[in-house]
Amino acid sequence: MTVDFRLRDVLKLVQSINVRRHCHETTMNKEHLRFHLQEALEELSRTVAQCENDPEFSEAELLIGMQHLYHHLNTAWNTRNLGTERIEQATDQDFNVWSLFPNDLPPMSV
Repeated sequence: MTVDFRLRDVLKLVQSINVRRHCHETTMNKEHLRFHLQEALEELSRTVAQCENDPEFSEAELLIGMQHLYHHLNTAWNTRNLGTERIEQATDQDFNVWSLFPNDLPPMSV
């Protein structure tokens, strides 16, 4: 019996294993998650529109937009399993930590 593995099939399998390894079996705070994903989507849309329509669009404006975008994406991931009460009691330090790139989110790779 010959097993025919294609690289694409192997990559899908590895990706599936990685996804399961990094997902928790807890309930996500979908209201909070949705808020941050919506904010990120709005910032991305605004930045794309500026880039397309404003000939004066600068790297400084891109930096500000990207900081805002990543803040919401990172916070969405980092707080996905926190309860509303915990989020409402957030300190400035929590805000800063939640804004960091997640240390439990493996990068995509090929």
